[in-house]
Amino acid sequence: MKTPTPFRFDGHGINDADGQRICKVTSCDPYIYPDGQPIRNAEFDQLSNLFATAPELLNALKDLLHVIRMPRENSDQLAGRLNSVVMDRAIEAIRKATMETDETAIRPYGPGKFNTILDSYVYSVSLDGGCDEEEGSVDEHGEWYGIMRNGRTIFRDHDPLLETLNSAEQEKLTSSVGVILREDSQGFVYVTYYAADEALEVAWSQISDHFREEETHEDTE
Repeated sequence: MKTPTPFRFDGHGINDADGQRICKVTSCDPYIYPDGQPIRNAEFDQLSNLFATAPELLNALKDLLHVIRMPRENSDQLAGRLNSVVMDRAIEAIRKATMETDETAIRPYGPGKFNTILDSYVYSVSLDGGCDEEEGSVDEHGEWYGIMRNGRTIFRDHDPLLETLNSAEQEKLTSSVGVILREDSQGFVYVTYYAADEALEVAWSQISDHFREEETHEDTE
């Protein structure tokens, strides 16, 4: 069965798949600054996930109406007549809407600037002085890159228990020697995880060389 198109929450309202505003909501920013440093706003993430899964959740609930409306005299036969497929779909939709996801899987971020919850976490650490080096600028070059080395320890230095991540996300993070982040002109952030130091440094060298070449070209004009 085709998954219903999700609604998208941008912090100020709900949009449909075509980007048309469905309704306004109270402003809710993606980041909050309790100690002067930006951290993810859990309320924003929860609202984003809820609105994204709302159509799927509503469809699942509609499928359960025939069960809920069963005649009283047949109530003793309820357990035997429940459609397991319908129930499974409803349970999964509710789990998605409440962000109760599988601990063995890396969670998708939902509508927003990241692909996964893990990418969002890595980016938040980078904002707290986590990058070893940076290249480019979204304003000047249309893209920004940052490298974070010592992946097995740097994140635990920032957050020893990695409490906001599930087991799969913790494993992905702590098994990486480092990451390279990229932010494009639209504000979308992409994170690449590296299992070997050599691959990480080769990739970063190529990025650095690209920007050196751009600077040289500009100087000769």
